[in-house]
Amino acid sequence: MKIYSSISTALQSDYHIATYVHRLKFIPQLKHNSKPNSRDNKEQVLNDLYRLKSTILSFSGAAPSPVLRCVFSSVKTELWEDEDFTMKAIDLFAEAVMFVKGKLWQNESFVIKAVRYNFKLLKCASPALRANSNVVLNSIRALKIDSGEKLSYFNLELINYYISHELWKNRDFILAAVKYHWTFLQNASPTLRSDKQLVLLAMKTLPQDSNNKRMKHFFNSVVGKSLWGEHSFILEALKFDWRLLKNIDHKLCSNSQVVMAAINNIRYIADDEINIL
Repeated sequence: MKIYSSISTALQSDYHIATYVHRLKFIPQLKHNSKPNSRDNKEQVLNDLYRLKSTILSFSGAAPSPVLRCVFSSVKTELWEDEDFTMKAIDLFAEAVMFVKGKLWQNESFVIKAVRYNFKLLKCASPALRANSNVVLNSIRALKIDSGEKLSYFNLELINYYISHELWKNRDFILAAVKYHWTFLQNASPTLRSDKQLVLLAMKTLPQDSNNKRMKHFFNSVVGKSLWGEHSFILEALKFDWRLLKNIDHKLCSNSQVVMAAINNIRYIADDEINIL
């Protein structure tokens, strides 16, 4: 069955989509181009997609999702396993990535393109590519772009779940990931959670709150305990929140540099926090 004839049939059940297509003058084209068996030909199918794209752009610049789903579901599975066809189809319609099958999910360049379209497609990638820092970082960037400044906890947990355990021991990956959000440090290996540079970078992405809850959780649950007694780290950490003074090694609390660093960074003090100093 030809792509166009299958679309024409499927659209009959939806008045709004059918109206859209009729306004595009799409239905007459479907009938005109319904040559038997031609959909088996890769170039013919691509020509159909090019023409569909051109027609859509001439009307509104976008097509209803059911129209595209109908188009892509009528393409044979073998074509979705063809890298050349798939890449060209995705260039025309990013939504086409949802229909890709087989070995393409082992192809790094394809998977990067896929996760840029939808970060959740990382779950479809091969285990080797879910352990590939370049692929995963592209997925994280896509999540950041989609979410704006505020990344949802659910999506962060989701992407953390898809990431291979091997990457949580990879310092270069963690170094890049924590620049997007501090939560990427909490799953890192104990050694990396005691890495001064990584911890300070993660702290930069912590949202400021007057009650210190997030910073307290981060310091108590994520930061390696070996850093609590490191003088140079504490001096830097106190620049983010002076109240961390109560979490550090007691020996440092009598250090004049440390105490002055806390005092110099006081922005707000509640009555029940006076005894920290």
